[in-house]
Amino acid sequence: MFLYSQDDIDRKHYWKEIVELIDYYDIYQSALLYSNLVVNNLDSSGTISLNYKRLSKIAKKAVLLADETIDEHLKLVARLNYLKCLVKQYDCYEELNDTIIKLFSWLDNFNKSYNYQQEDYFLYYMCKLFYADGRRDKKEVEKLKNYIHINLLPVVSPVLKEEYEIIESTLLVERNNFDEIIREKDRLLNSSIENIYNHIDMVNYLGKTKEYISFVSQYKKKGYNENIYRYISIDKYLTTYYYGNYLDNPKNIEIGHLISGLQIRLLYEQNLDKKKIKTIKEEIENLNEKIEYNYSSNKYRIPYLDDIEIPNNSCLLDYYYYYEYDYSKVNFSNTNKIIKSSRFAFYLVESGNKVVRFDDIDADLIAEYVDSFYNTSNLIYLDKLFNLLIVPALPYIEKCETLYISPDCFLSEFSFELLCNDYHNLLEEFIIIYVSSIFDVKSDFYVSIDKPLIIANPEYAINEKKDGVNYLRCTEIEAKYIAKLLKSHYFVSEQANKKILYENCNTTIIHFSTHGDLEEINSDDYNLPLIASMIVLTGFYDWKNDNKIDEYDNGIITAQDISFLTFSALDLVVLSACKSAQGNYDEFNRFKGLRWAFGFSGAKSCITSLFEIDEAFAAIFMIIFYQNLIIYPVAHALHETKKKCMDMDLATIRKNKLFNHILKKRSKDKIFKDDEYPFIEESIIFSFVCNFNGGKYE
Repeated sequence: MFLYSQDDIDRKHYWKEIVELIDYYDIYQSALLYSNLVVNNLDSSGTISLNYKRLSKIAKKAVLLADETIDEHLKLVARLNYLKCLVKQYDCYEELNDTIIKLFSWLDNFNKSYNYQQEDYFLYYMCKLFYADGRRDKKEVEKLKNYIHINLLPVVSPVLKEEYEIIESTLLVERNNFDEIIREKDRLLNSSIENIYNHIDMVNYLGKTKEYISFVSQYKKKGYNENIYRYISIDKYLTTYYYGNYLDNPKNIEIGHLISGLQIRLLYEQNLDKKKIKTIKEEIENLNEKIEYNYSSNKYRIPYLDDIEIPNNSCLLDYYYYYEYDYSKVNFSNTNKIIKSSRFAFYLVESGNKVVRFDDIDADLIAEYVDSFYNTSNLIYLDKLFNLLIVPALPYIEKCETLYISPDCFLSEFSFELLCNDYHNLLEEFIIIYVSSIFDVKSDFYVSIDKPLIIANPEYAINEKKDGVNYLRCTEIEAKYIAKLLKSHYFVSEQANKKILYENCNTTIIHFSTHGDLEEINSDDYNLPLIASMIVLTGFYDWKNDNKIDEYDNGIITAQDISFLTFSALDLVVLSACKSAQGNYDEFNRFKGLRWAFGFSGAKSCITSLFEIDEAFAAIFMIIFYQNLIIYPVAHALHETKKKCMDMDLATIRKNKLFNHILKKRSKDKIFKDDEYPFIEESIIFSFVCNFNGGKYE
């Protein structure tokens, strides 16, 4: 049951009984019984697939116990059984060398007349072969290979012959056979990924995919463009919509709400002493243990590239972040890999789904240029970034109207609209749409304006003192105008609260104009990135100062809150709030934040802000955007708004009575001259980005 059962409770129960029975005997008898248990299962035949990884653990225990006896024969049998388990594990060959060095260092002095079962005798020589190879003793390796070929291979089973061919191809001393080794590793990894993909283990699939992409990218294998891009796309898709998601189970949702409330307290509440913090963390840990994750790929419909069509006059630029490992030893060990560098695999997909692969990009260099630009505003860094991220694709994109961009890791928070050189400017030349993966690509579309929800300028502090509270008066003018344009109501002051959102999940447009924030976190917990991204609504300061008003709850909406909701008809979310496009990353370097949460919960598109934004110029920008939204599809409307605003100097803005009225409400943080261009100076046109979300393929 331990070796075959898929039920954790049954497996643990029966295994505990087996161990208790075996451990009842003395060391010698226990070693013998463990060895027999391994042998019986290795020799068993049946239709159920045996878990050799579990069996290996038993075999290893048999080795440790045998070493405490004086029976040399038992020591050898235990070791041979352990090796046999490792050999039978799929794609385990790279693990064997270290094992042999540790467990069989005494083999050279062992009686060479050992002549028990044929398979054990064959494995014994494989042990010696690996041990000689680990010492880089090429002469001994050749001697053993000749003996195996002449005396053993002719009489062993076809399965062992096939295994031996694979093992021989991975020997370290075969330096002149390097290309063959590379090909064999490729076959093993590729087959392993396909095997996992066609079964159930999502976590193993994601790990193997990253290793394979690193391997193929490092060795620049030609003809692998479409094959490897398939893996990249599915990796992005699974980690965006399924990995870490436990909301498919009503019981989990209830637990998730409890965890969310506790995590919010840790991040935002004032005056928590160490004892209280420890208690809250323990409660979170206990609740996390009750969540039942289901990573079965069979549960979901995994999409195919054929499901997606890149629209005409468009193409997709896809960047995939991975680690380049040090494969200099050629044995490709799966443990303790040394990271040489971090890189972006760079692909382009044209209309018709033709995949083009470019040279991989040094991710550390990209990060250096991005940081340098943000710190200095020196345009030379944008030119350098343009050369790395765009120039290779220029011959393919020059005739396009729309660029879909699928960034990864820290590029998910970079505005590609900033990129330009002496001859090209992405913002002016292309409609830019961001997607998590190719499976989120769809044609630009017209938004239904029948049922908008417009929320602005909340009453952040109701019973608390108003001193120091930064109200956004300009956003109220913005909301009033947009509501008039869309023939709708709008909610401001105390009506701008969480309850309004929860009661209107069937709306087609959601527009927030308020404060946004991103809390810094120092935790690897998956859900904390969702708690740290939030927008502020009515009653926040009351809750923060321990004067919570039940009607308004805690006065914030986090990405975690959004992920609990379902939006069945939501075409567009607009978050005119500082840093609303920022977020954090999970262990697979996938972005998680407010715009991800809305997309996860059903929003077809999101417009959010990467940077801190001036409330007055953001309000004017949004009014122009909604004027365009009546005429154009959503991404096109944003593109036209940016082009118009980048050409508007302060004098032009003031000529509009409504805009001038908004500017008079503006706080005087920075005074502009009439011939200056505030939308550029304040980075408004670079800050707002449009994301399309394909949602989950149920």
